[in-house]
Amino acid sequence: MRSELQLVSVTALVVASACVVDVDRFGPRAAGSTGGAVGSVSSTTSQGGQGGEEGLGGAGGATPACPYADAVMGDEPIAYWRLDEEPPEGVALDEVGMVTGDYRGAQLGGPPLIRGCDGSHATAFSAPEHYIQLQVPDAYEHDFSFPAKASFTVEFWVRLPESGEVGEGIIVGRRGVNDDGWSIDAGPSQNIIFRRGANHVDSQPLDAGGAELLPHHVVATYDGMRMCLGVDSPMAATCLGTVNELDGDTDHPMSIGEDLGVSGFQGVVDEVAIYGGVLGTAEIEDHFMLGTSPF
Repeated sequence: MRSELQLVSVTALVVASACVVDVDRFGPRAAGSTGGAVGSVSSTTSQGGQGGEEGLGGAGGATPACPYADAVMGDEPIAYWRLDEEPPEGVALDEVGMVTGDYRGAQLGGPPLIRGCDGSHATAFSAPEHYIQLQVPDAYEHDFSFPAKASFTVEFWVRLPESGEVGEGIIVGRRGVNDDGWSIDAGPSQNIIFRRGANHVDSQPLDAGGAELLPHHVVATYDGMRMCLGVDSPMAATCLGTVNELDGDTDHPMSIGEDLGVSGFQGVVDEVAIYGGVLGTAEIEDHFMLGTSPF
């Protein structure tokens, strides 16, 4: 894994009638908002185990040191897939303990996209039909559809394919073919796109100087009014201030990677977390620093 990340700036895309970038782009976590974060979750004990090895809840194993995972769990996600499983494991475990996923052709056990975590891995998607189908229990309070005014945050690390290679498609999301629901996509210009209904916020291309081969920290937030997208730095986030024609619901299932008839995302994904509120700028910066700093 490379020792440095290149910070990328993000420019605003004007969608519908208004596009604003606020000083407090992400803001503090919205306590008590619709679809808000679940109660306190321990940051030192994981609920799911790594496939085929001790630790992170594995029977009889000590939890491997991972300051990044501890920080994420301490910020109370409603779901967190570390994607640390190794072959022949076929289930992506949720560290919060509720929403597992079925690997559909994805390549497990690759080098991680974060630093400082013993035994960590990432998952590669090398064909359009590769994805992880997430299974949300009927009894779970979160179905990830997020009603119109519900605040939420999606965070993950990604390595895009090289320039010129096919890789456009959903990285994480619950979105159907009619633009219902939401997703964070790999765009056609080696960029990242946050979609919610018919609205979208785009990052700049990440292919300058081979930067698409670097791991990128992606954070997308929605506070009930604004959509914000930050890549490698919340201070460079772009926000869409007026979200129009919002349709938060969809019958399409939740997934990591997905082919909706375009080409299907092809790249590497790691440490996917979803929060039931807006993750604050300080928290995002802390996660970025922990993910890029050796220990």
